[in-house]
Amino acid sequence: MIGVFYPYLATRCRFGEMSELEISMESIENFLIEDFEFWIVASEWEIEGLDIRDRLVKRFGDKVNFIDHQRNGHVPEPAIFDTAEKMKVYLEHSDTPDEFIRMYDDIYLLAPRKAEDFRVTRYLFEYEELSARLRSGGYLWRSQVMRSVAAVRKYGCRGIMTETHCPELFVKDWMRNIFELFEPGKNRMVTSTLYFNVYPYPRELKDWKTERVLFYGYDDEFSYGPGSVNDKVKDKFYLNCNDKGLDAELYRWLMDHLKI
Repeated sequence: MIGVFYPYLATRCRFGEMSELEISMESIENFLIEDFEFWIVASEWEIEGLDIRDRLVKRFGDKVNFIDHQRNGHVPEPAIFDTAEKMKVYLEHSDTPDEFIRMYDDIYLLAPRKAEDFRVTRYLFEYEELSARLRSGGYLWRSQVMRSVAAVRKYGCRGIMTETHCPELFVKDWMRNIFELFEPGKNRMVTSTLYFNVYPYPRELKDWKTERVLFYGYDDEFSYGPGSVNDKVKDKFYLNCNDKGLDAELYRWLMDHLKI
């Protein structure tokens, strides 16, 4: 059994009635060719006055499990702290599966995938490229990435940057060790880069626009702007978007592709 873990913070439904979380889960339901169950660690459950738990149970039945978690917004860099704390909650729960795929509500599968397809060290930059090429995200996020790379380099690892925002397959015991070694919540580090430097899979993929497609509202070597969705997703397995990238056209395309 594979766990599909979502560290979730309630957000509004931007188009129609379906939240991004529900659409992301539908993509798993459609395309993950494994026995799996959903595990959602959430800070809030209400979306525009509706209880998302009831909607998810109605849609996915006993495949979906919930763990309540209270978000602490009164700490420095609260977003990354909250994400790390939710991972810790998953790791400490006795019933969560030992192998798990971490998802976010803005990640979608586009085609059939097996667990074996996630056994890949998917990265964006070698260590030597980081200072010149890492330009995305805000200052805080880039600082968290560089802090994480410095920590694994000190530990004796290569220092690749693996924050691709794709689905990632982890092992609970190995991730527990990452938390013991680096304390990513306390030290505001990104868990993907920590994990895949210490526990890399033999298969490596430098994935800029190879298996993943990103819609961030602008065109560059990593991201796509709006329009012509069919052309941009051709031969891709994973889609990720931010609020600017998830426009009405992409939303409708996802609904059609997933037959919702």
